Amino acid sequence: MEFLAEYGNSEDFEQTVHESQSANTQNFSVELAPQVDDITRAVIEKKSSKSEKFLPPSTSVLQHNPNFQELWAPLYWTKTAEEERTLTLRKPNIPTGYTEKYQVSDFAFTEQLNSFERDGVAWDPSLGIYQSETPVQNSYRKIGKRWELDRTGWDAVDPSSVKEEKQETDKKSKKSKKGGSAADQKASSSVEQDGKEEEALSTVSQTKSIFHLKQMYDYRGRSFIEPPSEWKKDKEHECFIPKKAVTTLTGHTKGVTAIRFFPGFGHLLLSSSMDAKVKLWDVYSSYQVVRTYLGHSKSVRDIVFDHDGRRFLSAGYDRLIRLWDTETGSCLQTFPIASNPYCVRFYMGNEGCNEFLVGCSDKRILQYDCRSGEMVQSYDQHLGAVNTITFIDENRRFVSSSDDKTLRVWEYGIPVVVKYISEPSLHSMPASVVHPSGRFVCYQCLDNQIVTFSVKGESFKFHHKKRFAGHVVAGYACQPDISPDGRFVMSGDSGGKLFFWDWKRHRILRTLKVHDAVTISCAWHPVEPSKVATCSWDGLIKYWD
Repeated sequence: MEFLAEYGNSEDFEQTVHESQSANTQNFSVELAPQVDDITRAVIEKKSSKSEKFLPPSTSVLQHNPNFQELWAPLYWTKTAEEERTLTLRKPNIPTGYTEKYQVSDFAFTEQLNSFERDGVAWDPSLGIYQSETPVQNSYRKIGKRWELDRTGWDAVDPSSVKEEKQETDKKSKKSKKGGSAADQKASSSVEQDGKEEEALSTVSQTKSIFHLKQMYDYRGRSFIEPPSEWKKDKEHECFIPKKAVTTLTGHTKGVTAIRFFPGFGHLLLSSSMDAKVKLWDVYSSYQVVRTYLGHSKSVRDIVFDHDGRRFLSAGYDRLIRLWDTETGSCLQTFPIASNPYCVRFYMGNEGCNEFLVGCSDKRILQYDCRSGEMVQSYDQHLGAVNTITFIDENRRFVSSSDDKTLRVWEYGIPVVVKYISEPSLHSMPASVVHPSGRFVCYQCLDNQIVTFSVKGESFKFHHKKRFAGHVVAGYACQPDISPDGRFVMSGDSGGKLFFWDWKRHRILRTLKVHDAVTISCAWHPVEPSKVATCSWDGLIKYWD
């Protein structure tokens, strides 16, 4: 009986065995995670529930409401074994290695190609512009007969370092040629003179003028700016179409952008060029350059004389407008602007030429006062760059043309449009000229024709019948001109030709081949009946009779 009492039932025995096994299992188990209480577990689960959910790009249906961070998160995917194998074991597709496609604009590619050919430096496209500021280090310097790796990083693409290296090379070459012939010494002196001129152009704040004649005054004490005594101001004289070239004025190293005759007499000719220089020429007797004005660091876009020719304005792509003294060559004032100037015009008021207007690339027309040197008014109604400014109605109003293919008439000093002209047939009009009678204004239109607008009192209307066609000027701002008697209209074209039209019959009277490049501007002499000056992007100025 005692053995039966100690034995108990089978359920108690199984429970005892199970407890002993579990105890043994717990004794030999390995704890892979620490013990965490309930509060810590709740915090971890709360954080894990707020973790970002990555959405694969192929997802088309969402099973939850994503938040802003999930929708704008970067694309996430895992590379497959095939992709890893393709990236790591790429076969070369050219004899020297492997090339991969890279999207870049034509302008950026051409810029880097020119930089690599010039300085041996180009950006690494695989790194990106904003990820790395270290260019590919392929800049070499020639030392004797071998090339040596010179600069790295920003020094390799710094224009100043390239310029300094070029100057050092020039100095060494000059020293080696110091004992040469007289012709070599003369050539080296001319190179030094050109270097000084380029150094003067490099400094924006520095202005300089070079007088090229032997003496400024003649035997009677008259300055070169004084008109000839035998020439008189006579606006009413009969004009004739020129036939042949008289002379060619050479001196600009790049294309000529504009030419202007001296007001009233025309014994001097002012020219501007892409070489950042403005030159004054004698077209009365010697046909030589009188003075060179240096003050711009980039191409000069437009020039204009005041009413008596004693001063003139020059507008350049360095965003500077300079007021010059024609006789002494000194820069009287400098007007910096925020955008590129496309045209500049003096206001011929009762008190003299003390104010001027500037048409800018930022769609505005700025009015400046030469006495205070500050901007006094702004006209900002255009929707494109302002190309021309033309005064009408005895300078009480002016008309502006723009790249938005419209004309706007303004009251001078009031920034409110008086009249708005926008014809469906009109294109952009980058150049204009006023008829000597003052009743018409002709515009060079980029659809290869010259259109006319009539001015009668306060009205300004489009003259549909009076147009001059036959030349090709699409894409070029060729400046037209009208003879002083108003009988002929002339204009250059993109092929280097000069066209003459009859004002009344609108037909072509004569065509001359004057330049090898585009004839960008032409001007009729105010006194001589058949003298015409033309300029081109080939760097030449020709005088015709």
